[in-house]
Amino acid sequence: MTIREIALSNLLPDPLNVRKSMNTADLAILAASIRATGFKLLQNLVVRPAETKGDFFVTAGGRRLAALLRLAEAGEIKPDHKITCSVRTDADPVALSLIENEARASMTPLDQFAAFKALADNGATVEQIANTFNESVPTVQKRLALANVAPEILDAHLQDVISVPQLQAFAITEDHERQKAVLSLLRSEYYSPTRIRSALTNFEMATSTPAVRFVGLEAYKAAGGAVITDLFADDGGGVIVNPEIIGKLLDEKLEAVKEKIAAEGWAWSEMMGDNSDYYNWRRIYSKNRDLSDKEYAQLEAWEAEMAALPIEGDKPENIAALAEHDRISELYEALQDKKYSFDPVEMAYSGVFYTIRTDGELHFYHGYIRPEDDPERLKKVSSAQAEDTNGGVSQTLREDLTAHKNAAMIALMAKDANSALVAVVHRFLISTHYGKCCDLSPLDIAIYSTNTTTYMKQPESSKAYDAFEAIKIEMGEMLPQNVDDLFEWLLDQNKTTLLALLAYATAPSIKVIETRNQTSAPDKNDQLARALNLDMRDWWTPTADSYFRQVSRNEIQRTVGLLKGNDAEREVMQSSSKADAAKLAEKILKGTKWLPPLLQVSKPVNLDTSDEMPDAA
Repeated sequence: MTIREIALSNLLPDPLNVRKSMNTADLAILAASIRATGFKLLQNLVVRPAETKGDFFVTAGGRRLAALLRLAEAGEIKPDHKITCSVRTDADPVALSLIENEARASMTPLDQFAAFKALADNGATVEQIANTFNESVPTVQKRLALANVAPEILDAHLQDVISVPQLQAFAITEDHERQKAVLSLLRSEYYSPTRIRSALTNFEMATSTPAVRFVGLEAYKAAGGAVITDLFADDGGGVIVNPEIIGKLLDEKLEAVKEKIAAEGWAWSEMMGDNSDYYNWRRIYSKNRDLSDKEYAQLEAWEAEMAALPIEGDKPENIAALAEHDRISELYEALQDKKYSFDPVEMAYSGVFYTIRTDGELHFYHGYIRPEDDPERLKKVSSAQAEDTNGGVSQTLREDLTAHKNAAMIALMAKDANSALVAVVHRFLISTHYGKCCDLSPLDIAIYSTNTTTYMKQPESSKAYDAFEAIKIEMGEMLPQNVDDLFEWLLDQNKTTLLALLAYATAPSIKVIETRNQTSAPDKNDQLARALNLDMRDWWTPTADSYFRQVSRNEIQRTVGLLKGNDAEREVMQSSSKADAAKLAEKILKGTKWLPPLLQVSKPVNLDTSDEMPDAA
């Protein structure tokens, strides 16, 4: 073997090289790394003489040759650029090529993190590193953040103690001692990424909190508030450092809302809290009324004005016309809304609750009447007081006697399983089937239906939703239409029917949805899922729309490779876009009945897990 400098133009791909395909994206990264080393190779190419004089076949180093040729085509190096090579004539070229490709190990993500950090420590800017390795600036920032976590955290990741999302959560702070303290907690119990961030920051308020979205991050920052940025948050957010500023701005903004509601004629307004008393309050509703001739004429005039405005185009007059169109449209819709209005007399003793939705917008609940303001209740109280004056029962005695009655019913029901079953089924059906208030039942039990479709991106594709709707129709045909007749009807049913109704009424209250701010999975051991013999392969199928478009391209490739092998993975890697990769993954994995880990039902430790699906996420 001899070492010599050979011009790039004299180096040719070896037809005996066992590697027949190359990934374009990998070549771009390799070219960037060669550029970063001054167009010098860290490892010599292994060559053998070609048939044409002065030329050489590259037996080992085909990818490096391809990257060099890309640089030459781009004009970054000349065709006669000298490359250091090891000339071998004493070995089988096929064997050499196979040995190099089999023995070469890809750089791990942690190796890349460390490489980026070394460059940054030597003075390279984030932009320079991004250009060198053909990466985006945000990607380099994220990898540098991961490289800066405590070594113990990185070791835990290498040992599969913590997942990638958990590792990313640790990057929210650079305090290594705090990171190690939280890591010690992970040794004894599971900590979700959300819980890790909360433990590291000692703050509960994220920038995605409804109150923060309602106030607005810009207003918060303008008032002197600070934010700990989370590079790995889906919404690019982070953690609020000064929650007291959010509280002050929230109060100010809500005070303006209350003033506006009062100006509309409502008696009061307040944030809807956890107190459930308002479910028992009487409520008024808007009434439909006909607009006056004058109001209809105004609507027609506005319609004519909007139709005459030249809103099509991008000239200044078009932009001004569009603004005027929007202004008139708001007036038009406000007048249309007057078709449905509340009675001003009723508004004078009624009020408005409001809540802040997850998107930061206010949602209003109009027409609630506090018991102490309700004219109908006051009339009944006045009548009852008149009876008491004439020898009736006082309120104190009423409470005393009914408390004895309550205690007696508790003692009897504790030994009457059938009546208890009827009462519970009756209470659950009132809420989940009839959608009525809890004051129709003597049981003080709260049950709520989970609106699963609001969390789904494609609710129309849910087989489970359709299945329950069919059950709901079937039960509706059996149950009495009038909720007042329900209890007596239930008393006439046998135990089998009552248990079937209990299952139907209880099912909508299941909630295992893992929301953004949840610290742990509601059924993390899958106890209920196993009891129900849940197999999500019967209910959900991985498609481009349902899954693959919503994960990273690397995850698509990894999943396909794990299930279908390297050839299939390379086929996906060669897709021109992520959308094409997602469609191809759907096609390749069709019929495999693969499920992502979130949809797999865990098995007890003592059971045989030999049939478990591979974990590809």
